[in-house]
Amino acid sequence: MENPMNLAGRVIIVTGAAQGIGRGVALKAAGLGTTLALVDVNGDGARETAAMIGAAAEVHVGSVVDPAFVQQMVETVASKHGTINGLFNIERTMAAIPMVRIAQPAEVAEPCCFLLSDAASYITGQHLNVGGSQIGFCAPPNANLLQQVRDGRQPF
Repeated sequence: MENPMNLAGRVIIVTGAAQGIGRGVALKAAGLGTTLALVDVNGDGARETAAMIGAAAEVHVGSVVDPAFVQQMVETVASKHGTINGLFNIERTMAAIPMVRIAQPAEVAEPCCFLLSDAASYITGQHLNVGGSQIGFCAPPNANLLQQVRDGRQPF
């Protein structure tokens, strides 16, 4: 039986990929067969994550709050791979921590990879409260990320 969370042939952007939850999502997605564009302001950490993954990962150093960087990065990824099939963006918030602990990267990677897979094909995107202190936005394969950026809308 085929794994419904198989991400083979997909190209996914993962922000915050230098450490923690972003790195955890990148590692899980790589294990499911995806090609990854790893994005972080911490270039050394992002390159370390890429080294853990191997040839299926490329690094883009910059900030997702910089629209010019986002435009250039998305265009570069789309040009190189012909498509972008999904996005995982990690954001910090000041919310309370309902579980009395911070989520572990693996605890977040599973639901995010589900949302990026065909198993969630009817879901158009979700914000996940992961441990109360961070929000992960997962945009699945049917989200047209490239068009959003070209239209001047920030998908991050």
